[in-house]
Amino acid sequence: MARPQKTGLDYFPLDVDFFEDEKILAISGEFAVKGEIIALRLLCEIYKNGYFVEWSELLKNKMARLGGLSAGLIEEVVIKLVKYGFFDESLFCEHKVLTSNGIQKRFFEAVKRRKDVKFSKYLLIEGVNVNINPAKDVVNVNISTQSKVDESKVDESKVNESKVKKVEESPGFSSSSTQQILLSKQISIDQWAMMFKVSKERIHTCISEFSEFKARHSENTWKNETDLSKNFEFWLRSNVHAKSLKPQNQNQPHANLQRAKRR
Repeated sequence: MARPQKTGLDYFPLDVDFFEDEKILAISGEFAVKGEIIALRLLCEIYKNGYFVEWSELLKNKMARLGGLSAGLIEEVVIKLVKYGFFDESLFCEHKVLTSNGIQKRFFEAVKRRKDVKFSKYLLIEGVNVNINPAKDVVNVNISTQSKVDESKVDESKVNESKVKKVEESPGFSSSSTQQILLSKQISIDQWAMMFKVSKERIHTCISEFSEFKARHSENTWKNETDLSKNFEFWLRSNVHAKSLKPQNQNQPHANLQRAKRR
């Protein structure tokens, strides 16, 4: 009976200055040693799985149970790690996936001597080579014809990617579709609420105002959902604490003038 193929690592390299990294220092300053432990546990989960892990309620609760930490604290640390660039923000916001360029480089370096390396989507780096044998040829994991991944899985991946591209290549967004997309990003909403220190209800209100404002000024032609999210976050920085962006009554100046005349 064939031995099951291993996808992850039994151990992974850790830089000796890991705790001196500015991103980890920021986490440590806010969450103390618990934040550092959570970051390390996340790396273990990622490398055990391969070069990424899908962030879910199950994983969060598992880490909380094994580490004796609250699920809320773990969620906060994850959001901050994404915010500080420890994990790739676009993959996290769109697919709830935790990974980064550095993580992927270290993973493929560690498995370069394996005969078969299964890879999936969410690749951030290009031209990753995995040696079948140190003395023989090199196989590029991005070339499906040279990999031993099942062809049906590759075809399925291509179909899914084409569907995503069709959605992302939409020429524009209506006010209602803009609201629907932004309101569906629950993790991003939590992140924005924490970032700007406001309630989630305030973020919901801002989403409505942003959608109406951009549609009214014909500024709703974003490249894709990622571009939309980034534009909204940039807009939030200037408007999240404003009272309202709804247009004033056009008759208001005239009414003020009439009142002034009566005086």
